[in-house]
Amino acid sequence: MSDRIIKPLAVFILVIVVILAGTALIGLLSGASGTPDGQRIDGQSPSQFQASNLNQDVDPESGSITIESGIATTNGNGGSILVDLRHGNAVTQAEIEPIKSSMFSAGHSVEFDNGEDPLNETLDEYDGYLIIQPTEGFSESEREAIDEFTANGGRVAILGEPTQPRVVSSGLFGTSTSLVSFGAEDLTDEYGVRIGPELLYNTADEANDNGFKSIYTTPVRGNQLTEGVETVTFDRGGYVLTRENSGATTVFTAVEGTQTLETRRTGTYSTVVRNDDIVFVADSTFIKPIEVYDADNEVFISNLMEFLLSGEDSRGVSEPAASDAQSAQNESTTPTQD
Repeated sequence: MSDRIIKPLAVFILVIVVILAGTALIGLLSGASGTPDGQRIDGQSPSQFQASNLNQDVDPESGSITIESGIATTNGNGGSILVDLRHGNAVTQAEIEPIKSSMFSAGHSVEFDNGEDPLNETLDEYDGYLIIQPTEGFSESEREAIDEFTANGGRVAILGEPTQPRVVSSGLFGTSTSLVSFGAEDLTDEYGVRIGPELLYNTADEANDNGFKSIYTTPVRGNQLTEGVETVTFDRGGYVLTRENSGATTVFTAVEGTQTLETRRTGTYSTVVRNDDIVFVADSTFIKPIEVYDADNEVFISNLMEFLLSGEDSRGVSEPAASDAQSAQNESTTPTQD
């Protein structure tokens, strides 16, 4: 009985010994002694995969939101901006905290509107109205309130993006998404502008912020909104369409080579447009804490807040009118596609 076990075991051990001995002999004959840890092996580690080449350049995250303290003062108490939260806005109060803190330091205030009172009564107390990615429409009375607000010298900034999927929840059984759409077209249409239907992208390394959807946009004319700004980054950037007779002027455009995400059309895309006392920005991500200090985002945000504060009313001083020479710098008000 013991022979039946011992003989097969001996054969197995002998085979193992032969294999090990053969491997050692091949190594001795070839002179190979192994490759030290971390040493590059030709043919197996292309240069693009070396650790030193894996880190891509990213925009510096520096600077600060700096807002002038002497704008739109009321009895020396500073100006005030109302942030819209009554229209299903895809933004939280926490995401506005960098702006709120900078406004506080400059003697101004930021407050949030949850819709407790009629909009016309609420807006009377503020210099500027900031609307960020609303997903619900504005009623006729609300649109009339905004029109009256701007007619009396108030300023409005609307930040929005094209329809796109967003993660609603995630768990053990997968991720749930839903489409989020810009809901204020009934409002923007009255000013001859509308958010375009597609996101933009650019694959050139020098034309995006470490990601093809993080597009660069640059000024095309000099005014209060562009002062000190060379490049702004939009993580979910879209573009603004304008009617020919709207009177709106393009302030920023996406850099050369930018295309629409779905239809792959290359063109010149307006990303920030102004129509008198209203500014339309085709992105809402640049104000959020993770993006606020990329490139010149913080400078553009500072300019945007000062624009909202500097309306022409009894509480403030109006912005000096742009010269005819400045106005002539930009003749195009609508994006064009090749």
